[in-house]
Amino acid sequence: AVGRFIGQLVQPIAIATPGVYALVGATAMLAGAARITISLAMILMEVTGEAGFSLPIFMVVMVARWTGNHFGRGIYDLHIIELKHVPLLEHDPEDCMTRMQINEIMATELVSLQEVENVGRVVDKLATCTHNAFPVLRDGRLVGVIGRDQLHYLLDVGGGKQNVFGEDPQIIPWSSMGAALAVKRPALRQNLSEELSRDSLDIKPYLSKDYHTMSENACVFSCYNVFRTMGLRHLFIVNESDGKLCGVVTRKNLVFMEHEDIEEMEADQRASLRTARVRSSRSSSEVPEAQMSGVASMAQGFGGIPGL
Repeated sequence: AVGRFIGQLVQPIAIATPGVYALVGATAMLAGAARITISLAMILMEVTGEAGFSLPIFMVVMVARWTGNHFGRGIYDLHIIELKHVPLLEHDPEDCMTRMQINEIMATELVSLQEVENVGRVVDKLATCTHNAFPVLRDGRLVGVIGRDQLHYLLDVGGGKQNVFGEDPQIIPWSSMGAALAVKRPALRQNLSEELSRDSLDIKPYLSKDYHTMSENACVFSCYNVFRTMGLRHLFIVNESDGKLCGVVTRKNLVFMEHEDIEEMEADQRASLRTARVRSSRSSSEVPEAQMSGVASMAQGFGGIPGL
């Protein structure tokens, strides 16, 4: 409607009919709102059947997309990320990620398990969080990962169908477990008896060794690219000093780079940089004074005797 209105206003000096202006305006509105570029341009060219419209359509599509990216997300990204809370990563990471370390965005409140864990403690951890996978630690170091589905299955069949608890447990092969989980994931079983709650669950036979780790001082830019290229759900972060697990990064930790967040983060970085410069200038000005006081004390000598 806006395109046709403008076309009618400039009709005395226009080089095209108002319908062409309406087509270009509709193209700009759709491309700016939904971020559709090449597919939209090709569809409109096929519908109109006019090859002469290709240049204005391509120009309008690109300008509309750049303008929309400057002001925020598209309607599809808003629906998926903001409303549905699906952590969809953009193709390219933000520029400010090159100046950030993983320890600034990682989640530090970990819910971990031991290789041999108390059944009641496993049920409590599953009931109090919504995590999809859990790191398994040995002396604070990561030795494997186990999924929530596997824990639900072990708790479900361990109550009577198969003996998976205790000191001599029966190991369930992955063929039967995977076939059962492919059909339906069992619900969390919380009505365990006191005897079963005090029993132990050996998680070692069911651990997944296909996990990825990264140093806490690594760049967020690299972390983002690893998630994009490998399709990860979890990236475990280890401490450089002792190699122990100190955090985890998921896609939700990376989907936070709105325009306002970037400006706020850059302002904080500039403020911290100014503070560091002020501290360094103060320390450099205090050094000569300390040296002069030390020289004066040496001139008095030791024990008040000059020259010693």
